[in-house]
Amino acid sequence: MLFSSEYSPKLHDQRLGIEPGILYGISRSWDMEFHAHHSTENGTARLESIAMESRLGVFGNYAENEETAGDIGEQFPFGVTVLVELEKGFAHEDNLEARLIAGGELSATSIAVNLSWQRTLKESGTNGAGYALGWSFVWHSRIDE
Repeated sequence: MLFSSEYSPKLHDQRLGIEPGILYGISRSWDMEFHAHHSTENGTARLESIAMESRLGVFGNYAENEETAGDIGEQFPFGVTVLVELEKGFAHEDNLEARLIAGGELSATSIAVNLSWQRTLKESGTNGAGYALGWSFVWHSRIDE
């Protein structure tokens, strides 16, 4: 089970989004995920879309947690993953998205780069490309100390 959220304050309104999902590992390097996008804008809750996502690790440490990384994490501190998502929209157009994700960990620091392409699935479908960069640092790894 997965759950993510986002909050976007704006000058005259605010948006809260939640994305519950179920992730299933098909193999060590391939997983499938079903999730739904819910949001509230100006106090109105709605289901925006449902989506099916597939991720395939193509190089290095593509596992998402230490328990499944095994020896791969010791050999390669970084990895490359390909992600494809098909989204059925209720509040917007249907979409197809593909991402190339490269990232890794060095000590307590994680870095990731996402290159993405998205296309709306209608006759006059529009294309879009973008990127995302992420960096995180673990200050302390245990809460119970």
